[in-house]
Amino acid sequence: MADFLYSVKNIYTDQDRQLRVYYEIPANGINSDTGFLLFISGFGGHANSNIYKKMRRTFTETYNLVTIQCDYFGYEFMQNYKRPDIDIDLNYLRTKLSTSELETFLQKPSVETLAAFDARIDLKGNEILDESIGNFADFGPMQAIDNLSAIYAVAEKLGFYDPRKVIAYGHSHGAYLAYMANVYNPTLFSEIIDNSGWLYPQYLHETRNLNYIIGQNVNLRIVFTYMVSNMQVDKGSYFLPALYNNFCNKTRILSFHGLDDELIAFEKKKKFSESIPNHVLVPITESKVDGDVFGSTKHGLNSDYVKLFDLAYKSLGEN
Repeated sequence: MADFLYSVKNIYTDQDRQLRVYYEIPANGINSDTGFLLFISGFGGHANSNIYKKMRRTFTETYNLVTIQCDYFGYEFMQNYKRPDIDIDLNYLRTKLSTSELETFLQKPSVETLAAFDARIDLKGNEILDESIGNFADFGPMQAIDNLSAIYAVAEKLGFYDPRKVIAYGHSHGAYLAYMANVYNPTLFSEIIDNSGWLYPQYLHETRNLNYIIGQNVNLRIVFTYMVSNMQVDKGSYFLPALYNNFCNKTRILSFHGLDDELIAFEKKKKFSESIPNHVLVPITESKVDGDVFGSTKHGLNSDYVKLFDLAYKSLGEN
């Protein structure tokens, strides 16, 4: 696995910043049939996760592609919690714990201590994000620009670029960024493969809430309040139907979307799909849940990323 730093301008500060780009090339080198494949992860995903490292490595050989990925702007704030400020109310604990349990907790006050008790306890915390104008989850323009830059950076490094086959493969928010990047550069992508992409990042105006079960009985809810939600940005420019209104899309788009997706209703995705030329929407219903490629009809489809790409790649090749 190769990686390098590439200089990209921060559109919010007008300062240069360093983008970490990862890529793999086929063992036998690049030929006239070699294409580019850009992976764009969503929430909880990143370039160094095992699944993406595996796909970058194996897809290169399987499909004769230069595989590319980057640590895009603010990705680290879109993971699981790392620094939660957890509110533990002693008055509340007194109603849940025995006197001896409370004394044990006071000697070692932690969520793990509470998890050792039998009482059902509900806790809430706020993630300390430490975002700044130099690095924050903007959920749109800068993240899309980074992914475009990753392709240009690798093409520049290799001295090779085949515009006939440049594919973006995105999951959830990653698929959303692929749609946005397509608008920013309408002639770059030949295909986009979309797994459960939403039409608008809801965290521009809502908090993100993650729920965890610690031990057997502690329910922990962590709230993420993103900096962008309090910024004066043109949030209408994030709405894909508005971006694609009167946009002449020439990229072939293959989208897989669950009938019971809880983040973006299937009917809304269908309406969006029907408004875009060259867009094919595949509804994932219960009958398509095979426990192999698709595991559910909800957001993300509980899909096997490797097998879903194989299915999509073959479908695009056949059509």
